[in-house]
Amino acid sequence: MSRLGYHRYGVQGGDIGADVSPEVARIARDAVIGVHLNGNVGVPLHELDEAERASLSPLERDRLNRVPRFMSEEFGYISIQSTRPATLGAALADSPVGQLAWIVDKFREWTHPREALPHDVVGIDRLLTNVMLYWLTDTASSSAYVGYMQESSWGAAKSASGIPTAVIVFAHDVGIRRYAEPEHAVTRWTDVRTEAVTSPHSKSPRP
Repeated sequence: MSRLGYHRYGVQGGDIGADVSPEVARIARDAVIGVHLNGNVGVPLHELDEAERASLSPLERDRLNRVPRFMSEEFGYISIQSTRPATLGAALADSPVGQLAWIVDKFREWTHPREALPHDVVGIDRLLTNVMLYWLTDTASSSAYVGYMQESSWGAAKSASGIPTAVIVFAHDVGIRRYAEPEHAVTRWTDVRTEAVTSPHSKSPRP
């Protein structure tokens, strides 16, 4: 960023980026003025006892209950991409229909409402743009290597950087603030629930 002439800036990241962005703040504290994160920030990595579970709010309990459901129903793509990224990548890079089906499946699971078709929620242009990013750049295989490399250790737990951090947790995410605070200087936390909001592409409600 300094080579580009930016000496003060904010960082934003979701999913894997939600791990990367706080690291930027830790190593460039004098430059980063704020961090914004979305995705699964604050997922408990330990087994909760009965007392800790009882202290959870209904929303926090719902977030926590999503974890085993994800592991049993949706973890397959992570499992194969983290162990055989090149094998799967060869098939995806050879078939535009396969690449489309692979990505639409994720949009189908992760857009709200769950019952709506993904192109009715995000719009057909945005959906196809996501697919084309991987198809035209032939990165179906190489992009999966981030999961492959996660098999190695990420190191010890991090302390908070002290940089003001805002987090938004969408309805399908599993973040819980109390578990995020030890590693992040959280100044704003927004939980998005499933109240109906009109989509610009559809009359279907979404969070």
